[in-house]
Amino acid sequence: MFVIAGCAPKPTPSPTPTPTASPTVPPADTECPEYVSTDVYKYYDNLDCNECFAWLPIDDGDGVGQAMYTNCGEKNYFGTFKIVITFNENIDPLLSSCVYNPNSWEFTVTNPDRLGTAEVIPYGVVIDGKKIIISAIVFEEGRNVIKPSPDPEDEIPIDYGFCGLICSAEDASQYAWVLNGEGKYSGFPYPGVKSAPKYFDEVSWKLKPTCVIADELGNFCWI
Repeated sequence: MFVIAGCAPKPTPSPTPTPTASPTVPPADTECPEYVSTDVYKYYDNLDCNECFAWLPIDDGDGVGQAMYTNCGEKNYFGTFKIVITFNENIDPLLSSCVYNPNSWEFTVTNPDRLGTAEVIPYGVVIDGKKIIISAIVFEEGRNVIKPSPDPEDEIPIDYGFCGLICSAEDASQYAWVLNGEGKYSGFPYPGVKSAPKYFDEVSWKLKPTCVIADELGNFCWI
């Protein structure tokens, strides 16, 4: 038997496998949608004034009710506007369906230069991703009294109805025009004659506690 001793070929070492990194799992979203901003836009909608104010008698474009001065219907505008409320994530339209009910909302219009209180009447709600868009009308009804003399018998009552928000100098001028008897007494040096408001309207909203806002994962909270 012949035995030949020699060096065997050096084996090639197998590469050490690199451990596979486990993906980092992001924490589960457990937060409800957070409020981001509110924007208000004057908006021309194709509404009939009688539909908007069924409780308020409307004349044929000459006034509202009996001897009432108004801008309602001027340039086919009846006080419509939109409120766009933005959140930080998409809103689930089914879990948040209560927002479609106009009675779930409370709105306030603030302006120290308004003579009376403006009433906001929502009539439509849309959910679009992170936004809730509310269509509404705003109307102020009241009586301005112009006093040409100290004698109470000379007082001139101006029953008025003003449609819309005061968001521009033109809106402010129109507001004064309405309260002055559609301009009849504008510029007169009588107590009760109104100048154009210096401030624009501020609109605030509140969701009633019976309604919640939920995201697409079901996280909800009361706003």
